[in-house]
Parts: sequence; C-alpha cells; structure tokens
Amino acid sequence: MGSSDLDDSTIQSRLEAYSNSLDDSPIGIILFSQGEIQYHNERARKLLAMGRDELIGKRVNELALCFAIKDRKRFIDELEGLQSAEHTRKIVEDTLRLASSNALGNRVKVTLSANLDDTSSQIVLHLIEGQSLKTPGTQSLLRDNYRYLFNSISLGIGYFSQEGVLLDFNVKAAENLGGKPKDFIGKSMQELFGETHGQVYLDRLKAALQSDEPIEYEDEVLLVDQPRWFHTSYDKVTDELGEIVGVQVSSRDITELKKSERAFRQSESVLEKAHAISNIGSYSWDVKTNQTVWSKQLRRILGVEDDEASYERFISLIHPDDLERTLEKGTQAREKDGILELEYRIVRPDGRIRHIRDTADVSYGAEGKPEVMVGVSRDVTEQKQLADHLETLSAAVEQSQVSVVITDPKGSIEYVNKKFTDVTGYTMQEALGENPSILKSGDQSEEVYTELWSTIAQGKSWNGEFKNRKKNGEAYWESAIISPVVNSSGSISHYIALKEDITSLKETEAERQSLEKQLLQAQKLESIGTLTSGIAHDFNNILQSMFLYLGIVQSEIGRENPLFDSFQRVMNSAERARELVSQLSLFSRQSEHTRSPLAIGPIINETLKMIRATTPATISIHSSIPAELPPVLCSASEVHQVFLNLCNNAVQAIGDSHGELHISMGMENCASNEDNQCIHLAVKDNGPGIESRVLEKVFDPFFTTKAPGKGTGLGLSVVHGIMKSLGGRIEVRSEMDVGSVFDLFFPVHAAGPQADVEAGKSIDEIPSDLKVLVVDDERTIVNSVRDILKGRGYAVSATHSSREALELLGDRDKHYDLLLTDLYMQDVSGKAIIDRAQKARPELPIILMSGIIENEVLEPLKSEGVVFLKKPWTIGQLIDAIAQLNWPRG
Repeated sequence: MGSSDLDDSTIQSRLEAYSNSLDDSPIGIILFSQGEIQYHNERARKLLAMGRDELIGKRVNELALCFAIKDRKRFIDELEGLQSAEHTRKIVEDTLRLASSNALGNRVKVTLSANLDDTSSQIVLHLIEGQSLKTPGTQSLLRDNYRYLFNSISLGIGYFSQEGVLLDFNVKAAENLGGKPKDFIGKSMQELFGETHGQVYLDRLKAALQSDEPIEYEDEVLLVDQPRWFHTSYDKVTDELGEIVGVQVSSRDITELKKSERAFRQSESVLEKAHAISNIGSYSWDVKTNQTVWSKQLRRILGVEDDEASYERFISLIHPDDLERTLEKGTQAREKDGILELEYRIVRPDGRIRHIRDTADVSYGAEGKPEVMVGVSRDVTEQKQLADHLETLSAAVEQSQVSVVITDPKGSIEYVNKKFTDVTGYTMQEALGENPSILKSGDQSEEVYTELWSTIAQGKSWNGEFKNRKKNGEAYWESAIISPVVNSSGSISHYIALKEDITSLKETEAERQSLEKQLLQAQKLESIGTLTSGIAHDFNNILQSMFLYLGIVQSEIGRENPLFDSFQRVMNSAERARELVSQLSLFSRQSEHTRSPLAIGPIINETLKMIRATTPATISIHSSIPAELPPVLCSASEVHQVFLNLCNNAVQAIGDSHGELHISMGMENCASNEDNQCIHLAVKDNGPGIESRVLEKVFDPFFTTKAPGKGTGLGLSVVHGIMKSLGGRIEVRSEMDVGSVFDLFFPVHAAGPQADVEAGKSIDEIPSDLKVLVVDDERTIVNSVRDILKGRGYAVSATHSSREALELLGDRDKHYDLLLTDLYMQDVSGKAIIDRAQKARPELPIILMSGIIENEVLEPLKSEGVVFLKKPWTIGQLIDAIAQLNWPRG
C-alpha cells in the first residue's frame, strides 16, 4: 500500500485552496500539526471569540483556555490522548462549554480526528455550535467536510464489509494500491491482494469483527515490484445503534521508518561495539524529574548491569576520597559552566576500583535552569595504570644513575636523561638532534664503531666500552649497551643506549693491576731474595771455612815463607767473594723496612760495586761520594733499592751505545726538612733523554717506554714511593740528545750512624783460661774455630748438633765462660740456644755468628749484650768480637 506521505506543507496548500468555502462553513475547523495550530477558519474564530492571528501557533494548553475551566482538563486529555497514540484509531467526540461571554453559544460539539505517523502529527478539530446541529444542510456539509478530510489525510483508509468486500477508500489508499477507485470498489480481499495474502487479510478482518479493540499488524508488501512496509490497523465500524456495519482498515507506509530503524539499529550496534571496544558508556539525567538512563556499556563499566539506573545509585559508587570533588564539579557544571570534564574513581560492587573520565553537556530550559545532562563515561583504568607505569618508568629513567640515550634509526638523538647531561656536560637542548659522535675522543679505532653499527643494524644488541670526551674536553670511560627498538611491523624505529661512567672503575682497575703487578714483582723479588739468602748463607759457610783455614795456615808458615803470598792471593779472592755475597745478602733483604739512622754513603758504595760488576764495559761509571755525611733515618734495603733502580734505568737508557754514568752526593738546603739540610744524590746519564710529554708520566705505575717484555714500569714508581715515605723527594731533568738527571733529596737525621761492632777492646783484657762452647751445623767451621781457640789456650767444647748444644748447656757439671753459636741451623735455631743459655746464666757472654740476620731479630739480642759476628769473618775479627764482651777486669 505504497507511495509517499503528504507532508504538512502539502496539507497546508490544500487547506488554503479550500479556505474561501471553509470560511463560510457553519462548522469551525482547526488543524493541529506538530503540536501547534497551523490553520483555522472564520467560524472557529467566531465560536472562540479570537482574532485572526491569535489562534495560529497556539499549543494544546493555550487552546484549552477557550473552554470553561471544568472542561479544560477533559479537552487536554482527549487531545493529548490522540497525540500520544501511534496511529488513528477512532474519532473522539465531546460537548464542551465555551469560556468566552461573547460566544454565539454556550456549548459546542467538538470532534477530534487524528492522522499520526513518525514524521507528522495532524489533528483536525470540528467545532459545531449546539443550536446548529439541527440546522438543515448541516449534516450534508459535515459529510462534505469529512470527505475532504478523508481524502486529505496521509493515512490510507478503506472500508470493508464484514465479508471483506471493499466499500470505500480515500485517495491515499488508492495511491497505495496503485490504481483508480473504479478498479477496486466492490472487490474482495483475494481479488485485491491475491489468494494467499488476501486470505491472510480476510482472517485479520474477521478477527477484528470479534475484538473490541483495533488489531494492528506490520507487514512487508510487494507493490509494483517494490517491497514496502505498512503498519495496518483493523477496527470494526458500528452505526448509531451500535450495529456492526463493516471494518475500517487504516494503513500507514512505514518503509522509511523501517529503513531508519534498520539503519539506527545498525548504527546503534556499531556504536555499541565501538563503545565496548573503547570502553565508553553514555548516560542522560533529567535534572527536573531525576530520571536517569544508562547505556549497556556504562552498566558494564559501573558493574551494575542488573541495577536500576538512578542518580543516587551512581553517587553511591563514587570513591569516598573523590566524592566531594566530583559533586562539586557536577554542581559547577550544571549551575555555571554547562560542560563537565572530570576524572574520578568508582568502587564497583565487586570491590574493584576503576578510573573514570567523564565528559558531559548540560541543556537549560527557558528560565535558564538546568534540565538535562547528557554525557559519556570512559573507563581509563588501564590507560591510567599505563600512564602511572610510564610515569614511574620515566622517573626511573630520568633519575637513573645510568646515562640513557635514544636515537632515531639514523643516529639522531631524540632523548637523553639527566645523568647524561651530568656526565657529559651537554644540556638536553644541545644534545637533541645531534649524533652521539659528538662524544668521540679520537682515541678509539673506527673498527669499533663499524662493528657497533653492523651489530645493531641487524637487530642485535652491542656492548662494549668507549673512551669519550666531555663538552669541556675531559676524557672519560663508559660502558655501553646499545639495543635496537623494533616496532609492531618488525622495523627498527629507535636505538637505545644505556651507558655507565666507569672512569673511576678504570682507575681502580688500573690501580688494582698496578698493585697486582707490584705484588707479583715483590713476590718475584722475595723469591729471588729467598733464593739469594739461601745461597749467601751456604756461600758464607764455605767462605768462613776458607777464611779460617787460610788464616791458620798463614799464621803457621809466617810471612817469611814463600807460600805466604800465594795464600794471601787466595785470601784476597775469598775477600772479593765475601763482598759479592755481602751485596747478595743486601739484595735479599727486600722486606726489611726497620729504619734507623744510617750513613747512606757506604750503602751507595756497596751497591755501586754490584752495579759495576753487571754494567757493560761500553759504559763508564764515575762517582763522587764524600766519606763523611750526616745520617738518614732509613733502612739499608730501601737506599739500595732506590739507587739500584735509578742506575739500572740509566744503563738501559744508554743501551748498547758508549756512554757515561755519573753518581754524586753532597749536602744541600732542603725546604722539606726542619733544618733545611738534605743529602742530595744525583744519578746522571748521557742517554737519548726523555720527551717532555713523557716526562710528567715517568713516575706513574706501569708507565714505560720500553718494548713489551723489556720492563714492568714499576722501577721509578717504587723509587718515588720510597722517597715519599722517607720524607724526601725525587726530581727529574732531561734534555733530548743530551741526557737525564735524577735528583734524590734525603732529609738528614739528627742522630749519628750506628755500627754493628763497637770499637775493639784490648786483647789483654780477655781471660786466658776461657771455657768456650762452639755451635754450628757446618763441621768445617766447628773444627776450625775449635782449633783456633785451642791454639790460644782456651778449653773448647764444639758440636755441629744444636740439640747436643742444648744438652751441654743443661749439664750442671759443665760451666762455660763463652758461647759462640750460629743463627740458622737445621734442628734448633741459634736464637733458641741463646734463650736457653741466658735463662740458665743471664750474664753468660755470647757471640752470634750469621751471614744474614734481620734487624728485628738482631736488635733485641744486641740490647741483651749479645755481640754479632757477620760471616764470613777472619780470625782477627773473631778475636775482636771476643774482646767486645764484658769481661771482669783484673
């Protein structure tokens, strides 16, 4: 039953076309469209006593004022009842009293007829004065007016007999059927709509005859090869006596409405899905009536899908800590701003806390008061958590003690954190857009950077170390891990570098390696010293026997014997051997750091002998060392090591060339000493000299210009450390192709030098009948000493067993006047023998014999009156040592 509906403008034009005849009508006519009066004739104005322009535009409530107060509500209810109906069901008739005293009559009959659809709302009022109802011609005119309205209405209306035969229909129905009235009047349902559909419609007509209420249907009907949707109402028609005379079938074309509904449902479905995906819910709140509507997604967000929507329920869900602020913002939006933008938390019934972001708009009524608030609520919990997480990460990165640099794929810096700016000195603004190469120091090979880019361009991480340079030019070391950042498409979008300043670690590591090398060197020297000490000990014992037997032989044969000179030459060779062993012994005392006031001249001379013996003949050594110089508080091994290292350095600097080495000593003013007096030791060579750039580093640990394996770089640093610990200093002067001079300044000590052996006493003071115990694990030494002492008339007990010596000392029947003992023996040490002897006889004179002895062992013994006799010794030195002892006079 298709074709398009007549709109309001079409109806208005038709009414205007009939306006002249309608103005002469005895029936007042008023047309309502969209809730307002769009047309009225002259009769209506007269009945209601209104001016020409007073009725146009009036609404239902305003028109009701034309009727008596008691009838107004009934009139409004009847009219609004038609307006709220979905379609026309029947014509409403009523008799109402007029309010105006100027009216032609007190009562009028009001007939209301409605035509309603989704696009228009048309209601026609007929007003008939009570007296005119009996006027001749009125019924005919009423029929004509109804015919006009019947054909003007936008509903298709047909009247069928109880058997389903079409008796009458209006213009709209004819348009829907697609033909002329003569083609349809008198035809049955089957003839009009076909056998199948006709029977369906006939069954509906019969059902309507049995019902007291209209029966409504919605159907899709194929008309002129086009499907159309119709809303159809079947309503039985009765005459004045209440007898059924037929059925009125009203059809309204709702095709466009269906399309709109379908589109709306689709858009609503899409919108609902979009809201679900984006976690957005919508709501409306009628501020005046407090009615609230929530979308499905909003219910899901709030966790109240089964709860009734209300403003109070919503308020109950707001987090207590956010409630006051939320209510305050809502009031401000309604009363002032008109727009609400707010973020708050809710506590869902399941106890979960969600973050909500609200955006709403407030509409206002005529008086400026808020009426409706419409808004959307978005669950931003995940975004909030992500933002908080990102904020935490950002804070962690920004406050990290590791430098963070992010670049684009081409290496242009896009981000640096505060640690980067602190370390490098570049501000963020200075770094952005630059390449990390601004930090290059130039001390690293390009191969490192080539490998770096090759690695990260393949999507792999690279780690290594850089020696970079800060903005101020200062060099520093950093450890870096550089990784590619891959986006969702698998492409590298950025590079991120995590870098740590390891300058102090490098320095610590260098120091550790330095100390480790020093330790290894010290251990090596200690091992060599231990070996040397052992060799010197054994060598001293061998030399001791030689000295003693040569002395015995020489004393026996006398100087007149031709062999005396030969034995003397052997004695001289033994003396040279003793000097060499003495230097080896001095070298072996690497750990000796007990300091005492010493004359360092003899130590220098002694060391110089070793240096001469090991220096190539191509280098001549010249020395100038005064005999008398003040003492220095030091240990002999320290002086020996300092001097030996300097001379070795000089010899190595000269190398295979012919050269000279000059050593000189003398007194000089020294600001570092209270008395401004220092002993100045200068070691000068005429080697190639030292470059100025190297000169400032010569005392650095492990710094060396020698080829690998040729030097440790420790010598000068050790010298520097010893001089500093002695309170002195070392300086270096050098000129290329001229040579170098190392100046050492030893602070003078106030006390005089100490000697190992005091000045000799008179031999006459030694008792002639001494009982002597001689102890040494070398048989030759024991035998020779025994023979020498017996030759002087002494009673001698001699043993090479230290344990036997302890037994002899413990024998009460034996009484000894003198004990001569070696220090280092296999079973029991000489120190233990001395302790046993002193315990038994504290006053017993004792001579300790040894080739090597530490000061910490010797000094306590010397304080107890023990005299030290250094191996190898001569017979004369033995007699002098005996004379040193405290013998009773006379």
